[in-house]
Amino acid sequence: MSHTRESQALLSTYWCRTASLGADRKRWTTLAAACRRFAVLLLLLSGCAVPIPPRGGPVDEDPPTLVRSEPGDGEVNVSTDRITFRFDEDLDERSVAQAVSITPEFEVAPTINAGGDRIEIVFPEALRPNTTYIVSLDNRLRDAHGVALKQPVTVAFGTGPSLNEGRILGAVVDEARGQGVGGVDVFAYAVSDSLTHDPHTDAPDYRTQSDDQGRFRFRYLREQPYFVLAVRDLNGNKRLDESEPRGIPAFPSVTADSTSSEIETPWVLSFQDVDPPVIRRVRALSSGELEVRFSESIELRDTTTTDWILRDSLSGTRKRIVGVYAGEDPRDIVLRIDSLAIQTHALSGTGAVSDSTGNAMLTDTLYFMPSQRAFERILSFEEFLPDTLTSDLSNQYRIWPGVDAGIRFSSPPADEWDTRVALVDTSGNPVSARPFTRDGVRIYLRDLSIHNPFDVSVSEADTTYIRRFVRASAAVLGELSGVVTFEPSGIPLVVELIRDDGQNGSVRSVSAKEDGAFRFSELPGGSRYRLRYYADVDGNHRWDAGNVLPHRPPEPIGWMVVEEPVRARWETVVPDTLTIKGY
Repeated sequence: MSHTRESQALLSTYWCRTASLGADRKRWTTLAAACRRFAVLLLLLSGCAVPIPPRGGPVDEDPPTLVRSEPGDGEVNVSTDRITFRFDEDLDERSVAQAVSITPEFEVAPTINAGGDRIEIVFPEALRPNTTYIVSLDNRLRDAHGVALKQPVTVAFGTGPSLNEGRILGAVVDEARGQGVGGVDVFAYAVSDSLTHDPHTDAPDYRTQSDDQGRFRFRYLREQPYFVLAVRDLNGNKRLDESEPRGIPAFPSVTADSTSSEIETPWVLSFQDVDPPVIRRVRALSSGELEVRFSESIELRDTTTTDWILRDSLSGTRKRIVGVYAGEDPRDIVLRIDSLAIQTHALSGTGAVSDSTGNAMLTDTLYFMPSQRAFERILSFEEFLPDTLTSDLSNQYRIWPGVDAGIRFSSPPADEWDTRVALVDTSGNPVSARPFTRDGVRIYLRDLSIHNPFDVSVSEADTTYIRRFVRASAAVLGELSGVVTFEPSGIPLVVELIRDDGQNGSVRSVSAKEDGAFRFSELPGGSRYRLRYYADVDGNHRWDAGNVLPHRPPEPIGWMVVEEPVRARWETVVPDTLTIKGY
């Protein structure tokens, strides 16, 4: 209340000064009334505030739940111009429109009214006679706190005396682990002898979504065959776009009927990257270097300059490119060039760059202006490779089988390699090795002479960086083996081994023998793994996710987590036979 006392003191001072003026009684009364109004205003502005308890309580994590609909699910002989949904809590009105789908579709979009816990969908035209209508709200629907549905809400009603009774049940899983994926759109296209649907351009006849366990369910379908496709419909246009992950069915059609059970073969959601990396810009870093940025992370597989052409765009004269190497950003490469005149030049690339899935860059030409900034070559040490410290206290970095020790520089070391890098054993004797690089800046040591451990040192202007590497010995290595089967016989089987303990590790794969036996040797003891195995129908040693049009099923595939870690100096045997289910 300190503000109130200050206000009263201010008013007392004002009152006394006014009284000393000796004004007449009428003026005195007027001033007194004004003072009272002024006091009330001050009290409102600076007096004691009404305390408001802070907001709190548990965070809402429960999705909205349908309380009822009109008409209700399964009603028949319905004659109405709208359907109304009531939920147990208020909804995010902005999320409603994208969540609604109606089968069969109307030619004109319905009117959707949403407010509070209520959704009303007004049909734009009279309902067809003897027709089953399915109205779905998918997981784009959220409550007022942003919590989405875990599985779609579907209400079906009929304008005739009965409903369609066909159903299809299945599951959508991810390609890496075979685990269920929720929130994936599943489209069903009616199959007939005279009509072929193109999911890229045609709307599906029916649509649903997978729940948080990856399962999906179509109900109230017309009893006939359907082509069923899973799509991560990122833009909500109910079409398959090339950039969207998809799960291609194992079968060209599945029949919906009233007795259908869940289809055992899942829809494997896979992103099929068919887009090659594209040059987005060319920027002169200095008079001697150009930075080329691509549309995605790339791999530089060749440091030769033959795949790049640099020309003066006015005369067409070809200019010399001295070298190529990887940039700091995974989307960049850097070209070392001779100094150019300050006028427009053109750079064309024809290859040697691909994305992580092997798509080669598009042949393209971009124009740029050279820089007058002086080229100053600065070679600096960045890091040793790999960064795998042994578990003991010897400060040694272990090199596992199949991995090379290496050094990453800021730019190619070129003729400075011999003067800045030294390899010696623990007695100080030189160790021979063959430097190898794909991107110009990561230099790996191959064909090492037999010394274990050995030291690698890199000299900078005022510092020398040293790391001791030790090859993994048989004492810390183990094996993993098992058996995989598939019918019919005679198709090559491939087993992939993937680290499953949070450690980075590339996929290793082996082809099973004729009897299905497989073995992975020289594995780090204590490591945990998971397996992915498939029938290599096309024989290219890569899992094929299939094709939509013309339909080609994905190669049969299976997954397993190996419960027991690999033991050093031991053969860990997968206890169960890995069975790949055919179609």
